[in-house]
Amino acid sequence: MKKNGLFLLLAGLLTAPVGAQVTALPQAAAPRENREASRTAFMSYGREEDAVTMDYSKSSFYVSLNGPWAFRLASDAADTNPRFYGSSYRGEETEMTVPGYFAPKSRQELAGLKPGELPAANAVGQYRRQIEIPVFWLDRDIFFRAEGVQGSLTLYVNGIQAGYSEDSGSPAEFNISPYITDGMNTIGMEISQWKTGDWLENGMLNGAGIEGEVYVYSQYRIHIHDFEVGTSFDSLKNTTGVLDLAVEVVNNFNFPDSIVVYYDLRDASGKPVRYNTRETIVSGMGQRDTIRFQGKLGDVHKWSPDRPYLYELVLRIRYQGRFTEYIPYKIGFRDLKIEAGRYLLNGVPLELKTKDFTWEGTAREDAALRAALEQVKQEGYNAVRCGYHPRKTRLYELCDELGLLIVDQTAIDTSLTGQDRGVGGTLANDPAWAEAYCRRTENMWRSNRNRTAIVVYSLGAGPGVGYNTYRSYLFMKELEPVRPVVYRPAETLWATDPQTWSGDF
Repeated sequence: MKKNGLFLLLAGLLTAPVGAQVTALPQAAAPRENREASRTAFMSYGREEDAVTMDYSKSSFYVSLNGPWAFRLASDAADTNPRFYGSSYRGEETEMTVPGYFAPKSRQELAGLKPGELPAANAVGQYRRQIEIPVFWLDRDIFFRAEGVQGSLTLYVNGIQAGYSEDSGSPAEFNISPYITDGMNTIGMEISQWKTGDWLENGMLNGAGIEGEVYVYSQYRIHIHDFEVGTSFDSLKNTTGVLDLAVEVVNNFNFPDSIVVYYDLRDASGKPVRYNTRETIVSGMGQRDTIRFQGKLGDVHKWSPDRPYLYELVLRIRYQGRFTEYIPYKIGFRDLKIEAGRYLLNGVPLELKTKDFTWEGTAREDAALRAALEQVKQEGYNAVRCGYHPRKTRLYELCDELGLLIVDQTAIDTSLTGQDRGVGGTLANDPAWAEAYCRRTENMWRSNRNRTAIVVYSLGAGPGVGYNTYRSYLFMKELEPVRPVVYRPAETLWATDPQTWSGDF
């Protein structure tokens, strides 16, 4: 892809390959420690019959951490007890259910403070839970994943600090393999009620705690790290679908080795319609390689809001003669393009009737979330805007299934700092926060880029406009080839694409 001169300003800050790690940034601007780069949400399975259910609980590589945790509420950081995260702690504690909040918070509590300053009253929730790691996991990579944390998250494993994250709008994932031992292991979470990142999350200040699912999962040491899916239609025969697939694999052994990567595409009834394989040698010591496929499918069923037809993609790896993982994912064939100033979905001008959707339910409350989305369609809307921040994985899955278009929004709302467009007047125009802006934009895009229903990206809820929003815009335009990137407060073509569709966003 050709890079323009403006994009080169971001060189050394963000990189474009599938699943690539981001260059280290100043911790004051975008604090994180040992957090994995954001990637597509998926689960690894050991058996194909379990994979096709797309039920995480069917995977022998998955352990849910939802439910009761031992809990201790500290009045502030000085009142925390570091021994709480060890298995030998015998002090005072209660019980807290995850997901759930442990303390309220309100944007009014930041009033009168300067950006970066936090309220004097800043409670800390200390969580602890023991889990037994299956013996066969010990020669695998083991990850901890929290789908949504309101507050700063410090992760402990067996009393050792294993990671830190502040972006409440995107899943936080950590490789905890070095800290795991045979048998029982103790997982600890320390969540501060207030964090520096709250100045970027003015619209998300509902409470402190866990909003989404929490779990651990494992993958073989040589495994699929991420993948990217693109669909279009053959220019000569519009009924022929074109699948572009990039699969990134990582080898965490100490030596290079050979694997075979497979993909299978099945229709809605489970009938195989396309497959391919490719063998490659992946260097060891954490090196990665990207395997690319392109396939054509005649008489393809097109995905649209009226007929949201989904195919099932199953990725698998064969290593040393056996299949070590299966990864399922639902995709729809649809073509997005801009022609003559118009945004087209499957060749038809796109008209959006969008409703802000700020579902705050926790975990995978499937029935309630499905009912809420179906109600949106019954009200005559064909799209939802993920107000204030990206949403939990299940929302995107259901929108793909129900045919609801999505305007996905970065976890940035700086309305408390006003609209002064002078240098440093708002966080949007303060270079000290530039890395945090770009981080959050990247997290949103990498997490959700394969979702069929997403047709527009938003850089945040506003209202500030400045240097940081423009850097985020340039980054998104380099990564995202078709889908418009918009930012309402920009008002003009500066830091936003023109609206090339009918309706609102």
